[in-house]
Amino acid sequence: MAKVKINGHWGLIDKKGNLFLPPYYDLIYAAAREGRVVACIGGNKDGHGGLWGFTPRYFGDTLSLRYELIRESGAVNRLSVLKNRLWGAIDAQGQLIIPCIYEVERPEDHTLVPYAQRIYTASREKIAETPPYLKLQFLNGKARVRRDDKWGYINTFGNAIIPFAYEYLGEFSQGLVCAIIKEGKNFKMGFLDDAGEWKIPPVYDVVVGKYPYQNFREGKVAVLKDEKWGYLDLKGDVIIPFQFAQVHPFAEGRALVSQDESQLMARWQIIDEWGHIVATLPQAVEWLDYTFQQGFIRGRKNDQVFYVNREGQILETPPLKMGQIFLGEYAQVVVEQNGQTHWGLLNRAGQWVLPPVYDFEGRFYTAFGNRYFLTAQKGQWGVVEAKSQKIVLPFEYLALQWPLEIPTNHFARNKTLFPARAEKGWCYVNYKGKTVIPGPFAEAQPFQEGYARVRSLKTGRWGYINAKGQPFFKDAY
Repeated sequence: MAKVKINGHWGLIDKKGNLFLPPYYDLIYAAAREGRVVACIGGNKDGHGGLWGFTPRYFGDTLSLRYELIRESGAVNRLSVLKNRLWGAIDAQGQLIIPCIYEVERPEDHTLVPYAQRIYTASREKIAETPPYLKLQFLNGKARVRRDDKWGYINTFGNAIIPFAYEYLGEFSQGLVCAIIKEGKNFKMGFLDDAGEWKIPPVYDVVVGKYPYQNFREGKVAVLKDEKWGYLDLKGDVIIPFQFAQVHPFAEGRALVSQDESQLMARWQIIDEWGHIVATLPQAVEWLDYTFQQGFIRGRKNDQVFYVNREGQILETPPLKMGQIFLGEYAQVVVEQNGQTHWGLLNRAGQWVLPPVYDFEGRFYTAFGNRYFLTAQKGQWGVVEAKSQKIVLPFEYLALQWPLEIPTNHFARNKTLFPARAEKGWCYVNYKGKTVIPGPFAEAQPFQEGYARVRSLKTGRWGYINAKGQPFFKDAY
């Protein structure tokens, strides 16, 4: 099945071009393998404020629209549904399994503030403006939800597996979940196991007005006691004493800590998993990454970006205006030359792999054991192989897209087609830069399962072509 737009509305067609679902809808999400359709009428571009419906299999009829939102839930045979601003879930047949009685939010959106003698979440007042990412989300068969101002966990049948008794619950990490209770006017934090039993008792402090969420990483978690931070292990034993004013989670065997309260003037230190100081970083940095990624953290000082490795050594690089995290062996960085910014690639030794001559941030792709870099130079797009610096596709296209499907057979690489925009319109080129399907088209999308969606320059309508450029059915949508 494929989506088609007729007179401003979406429907579904089969491979012969026959309408399967009438074009009534503003949004359609169709999963052909599961044979289900989710559709929406009205609302904004994400469907917020519209009416949503669901059918378990394709048929030529309209859908019953009864929900405010429908989202994937992360669980097999479950879709999250929103009704009256509360969340529930339906099964693969569209039956309501979990009633719409729950509130949800991401842990990182939670702010702990006193309000009418209870914990209040700022995002709760704005639930009508439901963010696109917000939904009833299951992870390993469990979902954290709120009901009657208390947090708990439910399973995929809606049964409470951790009772609704907590002022706040985080997300499970390494078998434990952060839980907050109220003692008089104060809040205390501990950790529950998946049976809802206290594994680490709630004796640790919570800073009201700050993000309270803590979780285990690499077997350690930062907790607060008597205004100082330290680290616990999974048994609840103190493994790094309470001595820090600021801390961050462990990653790659390292954590950033500081004895200073000030964010701007803090002198940050790198500690190892035993709490030993590995290095002290420069003072008065403008910002630092919270955790190590791919062996480095980034920082900025005096308007220049720098990289620090796990031993606290600053990587020697050219002056950098901006730098991304390393992805494998390479990091994309920006330098300023004569008042203009240019992108290039650095390796882990701080040396140029690709010089800073590119106009925009590129994209990495892996194929046939190599890393390819799709980017633009002097307004023209092309592809270069990162390690050899060999230009795969010349920088002569107005726009370029990476294929969705790459053959596993190295000898079939030339059958892979790139949608490319030339002066006359979109066409398709192979790995050698040879134009295979000249078009030209007004728009062209990557091939998928042997077909590509294209829009005609003459009629402005959409159709499908095969790998030889032959129309699969006439452009009519």
